[in-house]
Amino acid sequence: MPRQKTIVVAITGGMGTGQSTVCKFLEKYGDLYQTHPPACCYLNKIEPYQKALDDMGAWISGIRRDQTDTREKSPIISHHPFLPVFKINPINT
Repeated sequence: MPRQKTIVVAITGGMGTGQSTVCKFLEKYGDLYQTHPPACCYLNKIEPYQKALDDMGAWISGIRRDQTDTREKSPIISHHPFLPVFKINPINT
């Protein structure tokens, strides 16, 4: 009989989205996406992911290879480039 493995998955809600969050961001930083795009991406993507994935060992993504040319060769499992977690793309076919 094949050996079975148990995987524990913690599902959490999305990070702060919605109109009120956008308004608060614009009040605090202004049009940062126009004046300094790298800082905008850091504050809206990198920093929230770091906080959300702090205690996690993996991150499950919904990307597919047929979505863009840059995702065409993306692996099903990889180590995240700047976070200490694995990135799993289960529907990446």
